[in-house]
Amino acid sequence: MKSGIFFKANVRFFDRIVFMQPEFIGRYRVITQIGTGAMASIYRARDKNLGRDVALKILHTHLTEKKEHIQRFIREAHALANLPHPNIVQIYDFGADGDLYYIVSEFVDGKDLSQILSIIDPLPVPVATIVVLQLLEAIDYAHKHGIIHRDIKLENVMLGSDGIVKLTDFGIAHIFEWDKMTLPGALIGSPYYMAPEIIEGKSAKSASDIFSAGVLFYRLVTGHFPFPGSNPAQVLRSILKDEPRPPHKLFQQVDRELSRHILDCMDKNPDGRPDAGKLKDELLRYLEPLSIRDGAHELRDFYLKPEEYWKFKNAQFIQSLTENARKFLSVKEYGSAIALLNRAISSGAVSKEVTRLLNTAKFNKRLWLYPVILLTSVIILIGGIRLLERKGENIKAPLSSVVIKTEEREQWLEEKKEGAEERKEKKKDRKEIVKKETKVVASKEKLEIPIEKPGIKTGRLTVRTNPWADVYIDDRFYGRTPFIDTIELPEGKHIIEVKNPFAEKVRKEIVIEEGRVYNEHLTLPLLPGSVDIIINVEAQLYIDGRWIGEGRNFEKIPLNQGRHTIKIEKKGYRPVERSIDVEAAQSLNLKIDLVKESIIWEN
Repeated sequence: MKSGIFFKANVRFFDRIVFMQPEFIGRYRVITQIGTGAMASIYRARDKNLGRDVALKILHTHLTEKKEHIQRFIREAHALANLPHPNIVQIYDFGADGDLYYIVSEFVDGKDLSQILSIIDPLPVPVATIVVLQLLEAIDYAHKHGIIHRDIKLENVMLGSDGIVKLTDFGIAHIFEWDKMTLPGALIGSPYYMAPEIIEGKSAKSASDIFSAGVLFYRLVTGHFPFPGSNPAQVLRSILKDEPRPPHKLFQQVDRELSRHILDCMDKNPDGRPDAGKLKDELLRYLEPLSIRDGAHELRDFYLKPEEYWKFKNAQFIQSLTENARKFLSVKEYGSAIALLNRAISSGAVSKEVTRLLNTAKFNKRLWLYPVILLTSVIILIGGIRLLERKGENIKAPLSSVVIKTEEREQWLEEKKEGAEERKEKKKDRKEIVKKETKVVASKEKLEIPIEKPGIKTGRLTVRTNPWADVYIDDRFYGRTPFIDTIELPEGKHIIEVKNPFAEKVRKEIVIEEGRVYNEHLTLPLLPGSVDIIINVEAQLYIDGRWIGEGRNFEKIPLNQGRHTIKIEKKGYRPVERSIDVEAAQSLNLKIDLVKESIIWEN
């Protein structure tokens, strides 16, 4: 207790002895306890005047003996009263009933994040990102109104059944005008989420809340805390000294971009952390390629069926990432395309189309390197040649630049002349010897003179395909169109085979004649894609106006590449019509819910 870090187990034990659940507090009828914390217990209650359910937070009775605890409780009421925001729990009332101090706030029909993680852990990355995005809305609003929360953690963030995230428990919030209530040297907050500057005894800053939000984000997407420890002291020591392991190395769904945003929040230096507004913008840009129109709607779907959500949504997210990557490829923004395709693979994409697009993007991104490498090689080669020439000049230079006295020079010239005549005589003798040897060899009857073999007769072949393909000639791989060069082949018959994983392979026999140039343009028939459709009721299914059948589950319906129109009808239900884009050899999964027609009664 000396450190100021409070443990729930102690509070619960004390509370069971001292505090009995009342039936009424003021005009509020207590229904059931829904939570307890270091300072207070929380109950679901009914406002008998307004006829609505509320959350009733009652200060622990053993804390009312000290004035500072009551002041802190009052401070929470003031903080909430000044923060009207959809992502912050709203306060309705504050008061005292005898020695019971209470705060009345809106009742959130939902679960806190620790309860959500008990169902599914870790959270799907898009869900966690939307949760943190809404949390940042609340943090940003509080910071702009001069309030630092100081206790952002899983238990203080609620996810409502309506898909709205609520930040709760401003009990230890730091209000800029009220800076004398925290005891010097006291550690206020939860160890796992505590920012380094607070551990070091410095004042809390807005960046301290960002650090806590980063820890929460890390925990949501990886299933682990970034600074582990078996006790508070180990955790605090780790926060001060250790660097967290990058999230993308712990969980495959987390890509490098999101991992960087999370780690930025946990920078040891408060000035190195982004503010809430900047981080919101970064996360909005991160979610944009997923084509999520309404974050609250996504969270509502997740809340209703958390374990089934990812099975149905993941394919849609992968498709959105792939489509946006294609758009970047079309405008030659290869780096952006690679980032999105890597995200699709992190989400579990195993489509051959995703792999093909990624290879194409990487190849095109590297194209600019080839001229640079060639130019660099030429420069190095020229420089090397010039260096060798200079070395040669340096070697010869001393011979021509030696200063010799006159007598010595005349003697040197005579010796040089005699040496030249001697070398000339030796050369003449060698020629005579060669002539004699040649005559002797020519006189032999069985002399075998090597005859040079004639060159192989060849022709040239250019191969073009639609779509791209790997080219094999006589089972030997020559390259991939359209990047393959002209191929030189010996005359005669050859078998060309072109392959593409999304099309049928094509084989053709050709005959090459010497000196001729051949151009082959081959078209590979694309393989059909397929679609799996699940309907919530038995219904009639039509695709492109053609009746497919009646049922609820339709599997592996073959469709050619392109856009197709799906129509589903059932009597008494609103018909559904939807367009889908099918890629060759790609499988789509659709889940469609039909809604009953409204019945209008006429008199």
